[in-house]
Amino acid sequence: MNSAIIDSVEKQNINFWASVPCSIMTPLYNAFDTHAVIKNVTATSEGEAIGIASGAWLAGINAGVMMQNSGLGNAVNPLTSLNQTFQIPLALMVTWRGQPGRKDEPQHKLMGSITPSLLSLLNIGSDVIDSSQKRLEAIFKELSNKLADRMSHALIIPNDLLITEKINEPSTKQICQANRFNFQSSGQRPIRFRAIETCLNLLPDNAVVIASTGKTGRELFTISDQSNFFYQVGSMGCASALGLGISLNTPLKVVVIDGDGAALMKLGNLATIGHQSPENLIHIILDNETYDSTGGQQTSAQTTDFALIAQACGYRNIYKANCIEGFKDAVQEALEVKGPTLVHMKIESGSLKNLARPSVQPVEVALRFRKYLKQHR
Repeated sequence: MNSAIIDSVEKQNINFWASVPCSIMTPLYNAFDTHAVIKNVTATSEGEAIGIASGAWLAGINAGVMMQNSGLGNAVNPLTSLNQTFQIPLALMVTWRGQPGRKDEPQHKLMGSITPSLLSLLNIGSDVIDSSQKRLEAIFKELSNKLADRMSHALIIPNDLLITEKINEPSTKQICQANRFNFQSSGQRPIRFRAIETCLNLLPDNAVVIASTGKTGRELFTISDQSNFFYQVGSMGCASALGLGISLNTPLKVVVIDGDGAALMKLGNLATIGHQSPENLIHIILDNETYDSTGGQQTSAQTTDFALIAQACGYRNIYKANCIEGFKDAVQEALEVKGPTLVHMKIESGSLKNLARPSVQPVEVALRFRKYLKQHR
């Protein structure tokens, strides 16, 4: 059954996967990691995996996520507020720990009993894979049809379906010493709107920009509405995961404009970005030390050094700035070097009064963004 599933995945051209490991699916992880066509990116959480795979889809690639059913809870937010909202379809392979009637660890009992109904509640269809080759072919054909109709679909894998194989020895990856530069001065910190405007004036015309949820995306839209801009709504923390999935599937410069609160929510994204090491990714964190979109509550960014974290995670270049001139220098430098690159910019809290929301519907944003990337491969 192992090879039959792998062959079916390749036949349906679902060639990009993001995964959070589960012992039941070890044979598939190992096979995907060494496959000539299929690419697998190991994520630090299921929510991050959803974001990475969604980025690959936006770049024009059929994509999927492998996870344990216990991790469905971590994936609920992006599955509902990202994939449903933008109609980004993903293939899901979900193991069935705690399946009723089968002995398993106690922590899997509740999730095991509700896995199919939880997927249904999320408006995600599902099929349980068994040992029937004929049924497997029908299931994958149905999966392909669902993806073509812009609907995610899950394949549930029982814990005795796959043949256990020896786990591959992890490879050692050498990361070059990070370059770290400070662009500090006594100038006043800008507000976010001015920082975004400054950044856009420096980017090449064909660069793609992903703006984090909340006021960041709203301000980007207010400055300019373009088909190479993606205004993330919901799925807080997933902007950098989206950027990673996109950057691994396009030659264009990919710029993520993040916030400190969103970056803190999924700090594991930085580790995955550093490990995957996409040369075309620039990750900008505009840090006002507040949750500006929800009323200005304080974040823990006052005591967090994003630059040190990025350096420890394997980013190749790290820039820090605290005024607009320093930010200009940092972005200009970032555009000239091979990434992944972090630009950490301290800004003032607050935003424009009567700030508009994007008038373009999320589904249209996703479609035109995907079309743009396909045209610029």
